[in-house]
Amino acid sequence: MRYTFSFLCRAGSVGFLLLFFSSCGGYKLGPVGDPPFKTLYVEAVTNDSFAPQAVPLASSALREAFLSDGRVKLVDSSAAAEATFILHLTGYRREAASYDSDDTAKANAFEITLEGQATLNDNRKGGSTLFKDRPIRSVARLAWRDDTVSPDGRQPLAAAISSLSREAVSMTLDSW
Repeated sequence: MRYTFSFLCRAGSVGFLLLFFSSCGGYKLGPVGDPPFKTLYVEAVTNDSFAPQAVPLASSALREAFLSDGRVKLVDSSAAAEATFILHLTGYRREAASYDSDDTAKANAFEITLEGQATLNDNRKGGSTLFKDRPIRSVARLAWRDDTVSPDGRQPLAAAISSLSREAVSMTLDSW
């Protein structure tokens, strides 16, 4: 009886390990598939939000995010590209996230929310819109302790734009 229980425990453990390692055998770290296009044109970002000076920051960050990803080559015109990515910023909010314990009317942290809509067009012959006005959103938080200075407004906006750019790259390239 004792040997039977020991045998069953060992057999169960070996079976579990075989099942565990065989289920992980097909796992691949990183993006699963390649996008159906190799070249991409990223249009200049448009802005209907009230984010201050967001267009140059967002346009630059978006291009940098696609370049650092490396799965597609960026080109200078939509005519030279197999696909075109368009980002339109639609919403911007800056809200107090926490307040100073000594002065509850004074915020010491803000949360920046940036929202937009993304469109991806296939430029090849017979191409179509791969997705249109897909919502995209990012949130960044800024906190500071120094009472003598006010926080730089571009810092949290830049963080929100960077996050939005990474989300845009994922949305465009990882869904295939």
